Amino acid sequence: MKGHPFEYDRDAAAMDLSEYLRLPFTQFAQEGIGSYANPVAMWNAKVRSYLDVSSHTKILIRHEDLFDLDTLSSKLMKLTEHGFALRPGTTSISYPPLLASGTNLIEKYQFTVADFDGAKAFSQQSWASRFSQRDLHFISAQLDGSTLAACNYTLEAAAPSLQQSRDDEVDFGAMADIAGYIKEQGTKANVNIKSMLLKAERHTGSHFLASILRHNFPKGATQQVHGEPIMHSSDCPVEQPQAANSSCCWKHGLADTNCRYAAPPAGYVFLVRHPYSWLLAMKANPYEYDGYWLQSKNMSLGTMTFSEFIRQPYLTQGRGTLDANDDRGDVARAGMSAGRAARGNHIATVEYANPIQMWNAKVASYVDINASKVIVRHEELFDLDRLRQKLVPLVNYGFTLATGGAISYPEFTDVNTPLEYRFSRAAFERSRALTMEDNASAAISEDDRLFIRSQIDHATLQAVGYS
Repeated sequence: MKGHPFEYDRDAAAMDLSEYLRLPFTQFAQEGIGSYANPVAMWNAKVRSYLDVSSHTKILIRHEDLFDLDTLSSKLMKLTEHGFALRPGTTSISYPPLLASGTNLIEKYQFTVADFDGAKAFSQQSWASRFSQRDLHFISAQLDGSTLAACNYTLEAAAPSLQQSRDDEVDFGAMADIAGYIKEQGTKANVNIKSMLLKAERHTGSHFLASILRHNFPKGATQQVHGEPIMHSSDCPVEQPQAANSSCCWKHGLADTNCRYAAPPAGYVFLVRHPYSWLLAMKANPYEYDGYWLQSKNMSLGTMTFSEFIRQPYLTQGRGTLDANDDRGDVARAGMSAGRAARGNHIATVEYANPIQMWNAKVASYVDINASKVIVRHEELFDLDRLRQKLVPLVNYGFTLATGGAISYPEFTDVNTPLEYRFSRAAFERSRALTMEDNASAAISEDDRLFIRSQIDHATLQAVGYS
């Protein structure tokens, strides 16, 4: 949850773990849905609600059970005792087919063998060593012991430190001035701080660039990097009367000098991708997309062609009709609908004639804004020398590089989970190879390339170094 606390009203990536554990966790803050003293209290409330269900049959599955088919089977087979039937022709629980290669697309319920094996290994690690003794003490003090025991969990190796006094802990449950504590800890926006703002379209590599920026320009008393998907309301007011359609607080929104921030950006970093490869990626996973036109053509997201996608309107957020055409199941539709309703205040409902026109509008806003800025191209993420040339000038805008003074990549990890800002060397090399191959043009028909050329803003394209 620290790595990717979606539907969370703070910039978790900029916090350290101790800070995250102790701050309030508010889901959909502007809508007032779900407010907890801290993420541990949220765990208590959610899991206790599962345990308290008594009017219906229930099965409690632990995360690690997902990777042990025998244990998982013993739990799920109990559903047959309550009228549920297995898939015709089967007599036991099995995993759905795992992809031998490719990308793990959770939103589409597609999982690869490599990611499954990586997640299994990850689940078997000892987690206590990841926390300081002080944090283990805080977690133990906050956890509902009976709920933990009911799930057959324990806090491993934490006992020696858990008897110490709680005098050094902040009790948010009894603290009236939470805002004062937040300000004191430096997580509330400071108008005297230099703020760096990242803007980029979807599928450009913005999570990787955000990680690079935070690694090289670390948060401190004088600077901060905003690369989170949606900025916290204390940093970016939800109401933007002078820029209502710019989605100011959304990383994928327009760059607009009329946007109002608690700390006005001292420098912008924009990330762009060539329209050919970007359109292919957006077709594969067009999130925040209302394909309302699909219904009239008896299509779904899975059956529409690339040719149709690039010629039809792109409605961001939208009217809610996508859910009826999405072929990912009732659970996905319900989750998408709820998520859109909650994020609606942050992301404006804007319709573009087609996704190419959306690319034009977003990138033109980066090019046209009269502000201190750097524009990074997607392929430069994989060429450290070129990336350094782009990012070092941020020093001229008052930002301070980490000790050493040279741009470097953050440490690579074993598991590649970009939404958690974790990137593996293997995934990096695959992405670099694909970028260097530059075969997007060959994957698009001549008719579609002609259409794209007829729609693209060539002045904007050239301004960011593309042709």
